Amino acid sequence: MIHLDYHRRQRSISSAIGFFEDKPEIYNHDSLAFHILRNARMRNEFMREVGALTSEEVAGLSLSQAKNRAAYARKLQAENKIFAVEFQGEQRYPAFQFDAQSGKPKPVIKQILEIAKDQWLAWQLALWFVTPNGYLDDQTPLEKLDAAPEAVLDTLRKEAGELEF
Repeated sequence: MIHLDYHRRQRSISSAIGFFEDKPEIYNHDSLAFHILRNARMRNEFMREVGALTSEEVAGLSLSQAKNRAAYARKLQAENKIFAVEFQGEQRYPAFQFDAQSGKPKPVIKQILEIAKDQWLAWQLALWFVTPNGYLDDQTPLEKLDAAPEAVLDTLRKEAGELEF
């Protein structure tokens, strides 16, 4: 097992180095390389600590009777009720978007997506949810999502407004 993990890690490192070899504009800029690595680490932490569901799990959570289990999550996403992030080549749906009792999407997520659309990529939004925010007394939007959804919406409106050029 350790032997396989070592070889898998070496292949990953070689793959990453290969990616950077022909892109001097990236590796000559220390700051960009730092941010790439930091973002990859944050994505892994998000997946480990917050969790995200596969499309099959989304269908199971809501007790969907759809024959095509993957289609249910895509339908919710197309209706702008939930969002997905890509992780390890698969679409994953952050678990906090769903009501723990019913398994249905929380209505506030649709409102959040309406504000964030066309401005933030999915991973930017996912990481925003878990980043302490001064508008929320240094709590994360995720910590306030259920107890104070209007405060989360107001915070996002302020931040989305700040990003407009």
